[in-house]
Amino acid sequence: MIITAAINKDLLDWFKDMPSWQHEAFRRILTKGKCTPSDLDELYAHARQELGLDAKSGKLPAKLTDYDLPVAPKVEAATTLLTSLHSLSHVNRLSTDQRLDFGPALTVIYGGNGAGKSGLCPCPQTGMPLP
Repeated sequence: MIITAAINKDLLDWFKDMPSWQHEAFRRILTKGKCTPSDLDELYAHARQELGLDAKSGKLPAKLTDYDLPVAPKVEAATTLLTSLHSLSHVNRLSTDQRLDFGPALTVIYGGNGAGKSGLCPCPQTGMPLP
């Protein structure tokens, strides 16, 4: 469950037993960021009508729904991709002009003893080549 969906569910549960004028006040704050003086006048009239203090002068505001609440923006997860190692200096016997490019799926490093394969293996703690 996305965090926003959980928050929206909690909000709807919280508002469930509240008067409809409070639902409308929250809806206006969500859409406008604040209530204007005319909004406050309308909300006051809705509250008086809902409490039976004034004769019914119109339809009361609707209760909040999922459609009134914000949804979580779709966020692309950032991916870091190691594409190559190059310009290494003072790493075992590797030459500074040596370059190792990694493929998109699988890269196999092979060679004879002393060729420098283990100098290109990253250290698990630092991510840097082993000394």
